[in-house]
Amino acid sequence: MVISDLLEVLDEIAPFELQFTEGSGDNCGLIIGRKSSEVRRIMVSLDLTRKAVETAKKEYIDLIITHHPPIWSPLRRINNDMLIDLMESSINVIALHTNYDSARLNDILAQRLGLVKTEGILRCKTLTGLNSFLGRIGILDEEMTGEDMILRVKEELGIEAVRIIGTVKERIESVAVCQGSSGGYENEIIELDPDVFITGEVKYNAAVDLSNAGCFVIEAGHYETEKLFINDLIEELGYRTPDLELMPFYDRVVDTI
Repeated sequence: MVISDLLEVLDEIAPFELQFTEGSGDNCGLIIGRKSSEVRRIMVSLDLTRKAVETAKKEYIDLIITHHPPIWSPLRRINNDMLIDLMESSINVIALHTNYDSARLNDILAQRLGLVKTEGILRCKTLTGLNSFLGRIGILDEEMTGEDMILRVKEELGIEAVRIIGTVKERIESVAVCQGSSGGYENEIIELDPDVFITGEVKYNAAVDLSNAGCFVIEAGHYETEKLFINDLIEELGYRTPDLELMPFYDRVVDTI
């Protein structure tokens, strides 16, 4: 399969037209490589790290698909050793970022945490003016306490600890989720007033505002709330492109000890 054909498959899974344009914008699609390049072995990773590149070279990977784009701003010079190494090794790179957030990742997180009757929140502008949402809100599939919700987050995301903003509530019914960073949307969350807001990370000043507004927030980690991307994409590609070899790669850049 050539990359141009694979891009069409990826567009079916998470339409590229859903990528956000607010702020500095996003950078989804083919980042490094040629659309005519043949692809046989694919690595899926959350980030393009040095470990990912070294592993890709050892495993004879043709293409790395990441969630976070390795290039955000326009480049005036190409003198980055890792990028040069990729090009010299003929390893292509595709990023599926906010298009995947909007099309799949927020829904996956909501489903994993037991939310039903969900709807999109935190509306964002897209390339074509379509409605794209950075988060979801819904109700739980069963009644539980705030402490129960904390345990569910830990179990479903496979983590030992979370950070708490505000006061843990006794009864939880409505839940808002936003994987990764929810920076800049604290006012929208305060207005929605869910019983709990579950997200990857919150800036300190935003945490103060949320706490002052009486919100209960579970901060589960950027990596921890987005690593679901890897297995989900492999599953989606697996039955659409059975001839391709797919390899998951996990590299936790920030960890606790």
